[in-house]
Amino acid sequence: MSARELKTVVHDQIEALTDEQTIQVYEYLSSQYGKELSTSEEMIAALRHDLETARVGGYKGITTNELQTKMRQWLTR
Repeated sequence: MSARELKTVVHDQIEALTDEQTIQVYEYLSSQYGKELSTSEEMIAALRHDLETARVGGYKGITTNELQTKMRQWLTR
């Protein structure tokens, strides 16, 4: 498998993660790589709080397409 194909598989798997799984992956990577990810207990707590707020309808967020557009704009600066 080429590097490009492998990246596609990894990105597809990341896109399939639920919000809770995403936080768990982030926590795992944080514990493994520590400061390289610039994480903290407060950040993880904030992510969990935002996830719970979104679950109860307190935050609508943005769509995946809006996020992708904002990321493209940010990356091209």
